[in-house]
Amino acid sequence: MSDLQGREYLSGTFRGSERLLGETVAEKLLSMISVKEIPALDALLVAGDLYDYPDCRKPGGTGDISDALHALSAVTPDTLCVLGNHDILSSPESLPAGIQILDGQTVTLRSGLRVGGVSGIIGDPKRHNRRSEPDFLEIMETVTRRNPDFLLLHQGPEDIHNQRLGDPAVALSLETGFRGLTIFGHTHWPRDFLIDLGDGQAVNVDSPGNSHNTVRSMTTGNPAATSGKSPPRVAGLY
Repeated sequence: MSDLQGREYLSGTFRGSERLLGETVAEKLLSMISVKEIPALDALLVAGDLYDYPDCRKPGGTGDISDALHALSAVTPDTLCVLGNHDILSSPESLPAGIQILDGQTVTLRSGLRVGGVSGIIGDPKRHNRRSEPDFLEIMETVTRRNPDFLLLHQGPEDIHNQRLGDPAVALSLETGFRGLTIFGHTHWPRDFLIDLGDGQAVNVDSPGNSHNTVRSMTTGNPAATSGKSPPRVAGLY
């Protein structure tokens, strides 16, 4: 999931106490699992930008997403997150043990899946959660050389064939150097959210084809890691 930039809207006026959308999504997922509408999930992968101002006064607010992550941590044993350019963690040490913020790391989930991630976007390093292009690519390629199953980014590749926005340098690097699935958001695509990139694929979870009230449960994983037991299920909330 990514780019849940909004607040729960319960009345005609904002009171300043409305929950972040990530909190309401967590509640919905727990409800769907409890009535067996979807199976229990092994992990959530979060591609950043979970904040909006309490009064939703303009797009692009920057602030603390701790409440959303605390709520999401109740859904699965593992919640992996990269921070977007609008996300702040005021007290990262207070996050539950099941939440991991990725920025150059690669972790192995209890299910056997290996997930790497890079937070932020390419841009002026003086601005929040931004890196120069060379620095961003250096960290990302350090991750992809470890060959994780999933690469979690906030900023993703451009889709040159369909003329959709993204970063061309990220696209070239992934096309020539990564065989897994890249999950990203940040740049809105109007349709066709899954693309091929070299020997891998990339999915944009900031797409209307991925409605925020639709949950897809992907069965995937390393066959060797899951032999003899049920394959892991990871929520893609699109």
